[in-house]
Amino acid sequence: MFEIGFSEMVLVCVIALLVLGPEKLPGAVRQVARFIKKIRAMADAASKELQRELPIDELRRDLNSELSAISTKSGSDKNE
Repeated sequence: MFEIGFSEMVLVCVIALLVLGPEKLPGAVRQVARFIKKIRAMADAASKELQRELPIDELRRDLNSELSAISTKSGSDKNE
């Protein structure tokens, strides 16, 4: 997702440990994890809502059927 390598992750952990200290670090990690979980849940809900309201598959089928009807009609016009 963010393309963070192992060395960058270790560096972030060391800096967090130095800044927050060993007492506050577990609580901060839990808080960040909750925040990420809420963001993912909101993104999933928005995605599902869009899929429900915008029936993309139905629109794609209609478009394909219209395109095939147009191409069939233009092909029969050339034969005449």
